[in-house]
Amino acid sequence: MPLWRIFTFIITNVKSVDYLSKINKYLFEELYIIPLLVLVASLNSFPLLKNLYVFFPLLGMVLLFAKRAELLKLLANRKLVLALSCFPLWAAITSFWSLDPKNSLIRALYFAFVLTVAFVAGYLWFNKKENLNFLILVNILVLVVSVVSLVFGVPESSWELNPIWRFKGFAQHQNTLGALILFTSLPLIWNLFFKKINIFQIFLLLINVGILVITFSRASILSFVLIVVVLTIRLNFTMFLKILATSFVLISIILLIKPQLVTKPINHIVFKGSNSAYSTREKLFDDSFHAAQNGGLLGLGYGVSDPQIKNPIYVGGSDSIREKGNSLLALIEETGVIGLVFFFLPVFLIIEDIGFRKLFSSNILFSLFAFTISFLLHSQFEAWLAGVSSFMLLVYFVLLGSLSDDFYSSKFVVLSS
Repeated sequence: MPLWRIFTFIITNVKSVDYLSKINKYLFEELYIIPLLVLVASLNSFPLLKNLYVFFPLLGMVLLFAKRAELLKLLANRKLVLALSCFPLWAAITSFWSLDPKNSLIRALYFAFVLTVAFVAGYLWFNKKENLNFLILVNILVLVVSVVSLVFGVPESSWELNPIWRFKGFAQHQNTLGALILFTSLPLIWNLFFKKINIFQIFLLLINVGILVITFSRASILSFVLIVVVLTIRLNFTMFLKILATSFVLISIILLIKPQLVTKPINHIVFKGSNSAYSTREKLFDDSFHAAQNGGLLGLGYGVSDPQIKNPIYVGGSDSIREKGNSLLALIEETGVIGLVFFFLPVFLIIEDIGFRKLFSSNILFSLFAFTISFLLHSQFEAWLAGVSSFMLLVYFVLLGSLSDDFYSSKFVVLSS
């Protein structure tokens, strides 16, 4: 039988399915393109998978095109749009005096794109779902590859002596893995405190905590503990005091009986085997502080580093890249004090619109606010606020978009999803 007759038979006899309609329903009506978008963005944190990050801008453009009607309505909010536009516009302007004008301009334009995609994604998802479950898919990926690395000992560099043995699995660095755990475990923490959490999610949360601890990433551990403490106080202050008192008694007893059970973990996590908790960051922070002084009011150019400061231990792939270790100092170095103010302008605007009374009276808004503050704390030990392709920066802007749900619904229109 000729092939064309076989093809005709299939077309005329097999029940047709409107696949495009189903794709449209799940990806755009149910917004499952957003978990997929965030998942692809996270791949940039794994050297073996980072080439797949190229699909992030493609999915971002698809999302903006599919939701162009909602995007146009958001643009009607001139006050917030202006606040969001200030930093990328200023970052682009710094290209006029930048040490690397082309790099600064390209990064500024891409920053504007990432900001738009993440902000819109956060608003649309939260407006429809009222949860942060778009992060669970990434969290499961992080846990699976980390457990595989632990069980099979791959890759060979999964544990690194820096200056103590710390686990990084397939991630670029131990701190990167710690940040991924912190940022993607948010829905599990939220469900634990304010929603129904099932056995599987509790199991995932325990694995998250275990992996986070063996990364010895102090910034991520500190931010994680801050979230848990703040939400515990929010949920039941009396229970928090009981836990605190019980912990104090237990630690005191352990210190009397076997003090090394307390001092050894503190030495590993806080001091990393050195005499000072600051020793591993001292050179990094000092360099960034002097670079920020040189950045001054206007900055040296978005995405570049002060050429007068050389630190071969922390230099990246070119002379314009240096690990900076602190987001505030990095932003001042690159975009000046003006850029720093513009960067945080949307945060103050959103909080002002919501109002502190409403912010603290709503569990949902308070949780989102607590997550955002913990991220900003974390950013003082890592410079991801200045990293335009950073997964953490993307999640930060998604959270801002989630917070802005109240902003838009109270003053403008409630958008359809």
